[in-house]
Amino acid sequence: NEPVAFISINGPADQASLTYYPNPSNGAFKVILDPQLSLPAELTVYDMQGFQIHQQMLKESQAPINLSGQKPGLYVLRVKNGLNEIRELIQIK
Repeated sequence: NEPVAFISINGPADQASLTYYPNPSNGAFKVILDPQLSLPAELTVYDMQGFQIHQQMLKESQAPINLSGQKPGLYVLRVKNGLNEIRELIQIK
């Protein structure tokens, strides 16, 4: 797999949002999608080198995510559906 390059983390203020907690976490956390983001949506997690480490389809607006096997550090969460794409950082301790 080739690494992915990210230009920016935060999008425009009127873009759909993503809530996730706890942050930092031990690798297990919950995501809550903004109601304006229609389902299903694809959640992908990348390490800071741009390599994909996790991917799953979100069929509900709330979902548990388990990355407990990953090394401590920062990771990029990307949720994509059609024209909407949200990118956020999460820290695993």
